[in-house]
Amino acid sequence: MATGRNDESLEESTIVMKNWILLNPGPVNVSEKVRQALLTPDICHREEEFSLLLQQVRSKILQVLNLNSGYSATILTGSGTAALEAGILAACSASAPSAKPRPSGKLLVLSNGIYADRIVDIARRHRIPTKVLRFPYDRRIALDSLNRALRKDRGIQTVAMTHHETSTGMLNPLGEIGGLAKQHGKIFAIDAISSLGADPIDMEKENIDFCVGTAGKCFHAFPGLSFVVAKRALLKNLTKKKVSSLYFDLGNSWVLQEKGDTPFTPAVQLFSAFNAALDEFLTETLSGRIDSYSRRANLLRDGFESLGLKYLLPRHFYSNTLTSLVLPRGFSYEKIHDPLKKERFIIYAGQNQFKRTMFRIAHMGGIPDSELARLLETLAKVLRSR
Repeated sequence: MATGRNDESLEESTIVMKNWILLNPGPVNVSEKVRQALLTPDICHREEEFSLLLQQVRSKILQVLNLNSGYSATILTGSGTAALEAGILAACSASAPSAKPRPSGKLLVLSNGIYADRIVDIARRHRIPTKVLRFPYDRRIALDSLNRALRKDRGIQTVAMTHHETSTGMLNPLGEIGGLAKQHGKIFAIDAISSLGADPIDMEKENIDFCVGTAGKCFHAFPGLSFVVAKRALLKNLTKKKVSSLYFDLGNSWVLQEKGDTPFTPAVQLFSAFNAALDEFLTETLSGRIDSYSRRANLLRDGFESLGLKYLLPRHFYSNTLTSLVLPRGFSYEKIHDPLKKERFIIYAGQNQFKRTMFRIAHMGGIPDSELARLLETLAKVLRSR
């Protein structure tokens, strides 16, 4: 576990680097091709070489997601939360009736976990009128409750939710919620940061207007680049509006990126690595990658059950990318984490109220089945040590 140290101890310490098997929900293990792409020659972001790279990456994001020209991708330098903040501001501004310093339409956030609450935090910091429809962490979003909320409050203009609630592993339904949002004439925005590329998402059929993703999870690239995929018609509408942020002004970034330009200095080398990862994704295909994630999820969950581990959620509620497990009696998180780390496996603790009762194992990125089998063998030894 990470600990704070004084300057003297830092000078005396040595950081031990290993070939870790990252079973945390990002950063992920990347291929050697993606890693080597960081070593491409240095280029200036105001020259045509970067402009071409930028357009290639934007185009390939749409290609891997099987999206048509009605959609466009805008890339930001920052974690998934950076794109989430930009996406939420854009979704609310796109639905507002006039150009004002902040969105005038109300945002409805559907929350059954920590990351949906992050959307609420973002909205309230920007003084966006926000209503929250809460559900228990172990329950999916109830369509009848959403329908009642939309009928009752005509001031709601945007509906936002987290597709995969990484705090628990819950995968929320998209099609039915998107259908209700469209039926009521609302903008529909989703945080798909930890599901896009691994769980099925059909933006057209599920009426998704804004979809937030990141390079450093199921796209098998490095953290530091994130993106928003949105309908072009709504992005064009954004150019007439101002949002309450300079850096996270998605409309401004999109206009410039359409010309091969960028408003600020981007993480240039990360674009080269992301481009290489997208090439690998195109070779595998979207359906191939989803099938791979589903197979790995079943391999692990069958193994967890054989070891007698208990799920936090019903198995059929989980995404293809992460499983939350109840800490067995007599085990702290450290008692499981530390011996696994000695074998190069990095797992993840629970958050907030689950910090002392649960742990999480993700399988994003390039992890071979042989390592997952070794994980289960090692975990069995750890559990027998009680």
